[in-house]
Amino acid sequence: MSAGPYPATSPSTWVIIGASRGIGLEFARQLIVRGDNVIGTVRDQFKGGDLWRLSAQAARPGALRIELCDVTIEKSVESFVERIRTIHGLFSIDYLILNAGVLKYPNVYMALETN
Repeated sequence: MSAGPYPATSPSTWVIIGASRGIGLEFARQLIVRGDNVIGTVRDQFKGGDLWRLSAQAARPGALRIELCDVTIEKSVESFVERIRTIHGLFSIDYLILNAGVLKYPNVYMALETN
């Protein structure tokens, strides 16, 4: 790990729900550069190409692990939690970023604006 602008500490483990693009992807990128470990989720294994490329380019093997988790499907969330418990049970999770969600129209905010 290069000295860079970050202090030399033991790496933290971050889980980013919704890491395939946008702010979630950028969080993952910066955390890996900082020397932390990231478990990033995608809702579709065939999407999130930028996250897969980031994983392949990471200087430290295992710095980024990619898991499936679609927050709109309860079984997907339950499976993700079980995988984290069993596969990743060898270490603790220090931080969780929930960066996934679904905004459906019409919704309560639209109803408030029209009344």
